[in-house]
Amino acid sequence: IIFITNSPQYAIKGYAVDALDYVLKPVSYYAFSQRLSRAIERTARRARHYLQINAHGTAHKIDTAALYWVESCGHDLVFHTAEGALTASGSMAETETRLAQDSFFRVNKGCLVNLEHVDCMDGEDAVVHGERVPIARARRKAFLDALNDYINGAG
Repeated sequence: IIFITNSPQYAIKGYAVDALDYVLKPVSYYAFSQRLSRAIERTARRARHYLQINAHGTAHKIDTAALYWVESCGHDLVFHTAEGALTASGSMAETETRLAQDSFFRVNKGCLVNLEHVDCMDGEDAVVHGERVPIARARRKAFLDALNDYINGAG
């Protein structure tokens, strides 16, 4: 919901119903298009995506928003989720392709991080949902750029 009105006193009521924006008339085309673009980006971020993982003969449906990071461990992948860690066979390249539409970034050869769950940077590591994940020196700048774009709504 985007409220467009000439009554500023109703702005607080608009946000009470989880409106994305509140615009006062008159509205220029440029201002409207900017606000509409921002609303579309926010709505797209809220869309749910799922990943099916076959772990030890059991198929798991994982909401990618609840997937913190994926790490390679030998010939298996460990999926760190809100429900705990799941181990399954698979390739990191295939998983990265499957998660391309979501906000995941490959921080090193064996680790794919969900930018949504990056708490902070601590030295050479990213802290993802309270856990330290090392970032390869060669990927550090690209990771920081991707994280900045994600935080600012461009990613």
